[in-house]
Amino acid sequence: MNAMVRNCRLCNEPMESSPFSMCSICRTESERVREFVLKHPKLSLEEVSCLTKVPHHKVKKMIALGLKKEVSS
Repeated sequence: MNAMVRNCRLCNEPMESSPFSMCSICRTESERVREFVLKHPKLSLEEVSCLTKVPHHKVKKMIALGLKKEVSS
């Protein structure tokens, strides 16, 4: 039996279907960014990207998607 595959909501890479809409790497990065922004809300997108080591385009997409905490979709 083949596992169902879908694309990660954030990076758009194929991933096995799971209760999450993001792959494990993006979930980890999303959580890192979320926690960091809660502690440092006045930093720019560039600063958040640099200090969390999450690529700028991903942080920007997290903001666009309004990601607060990953929940099952």
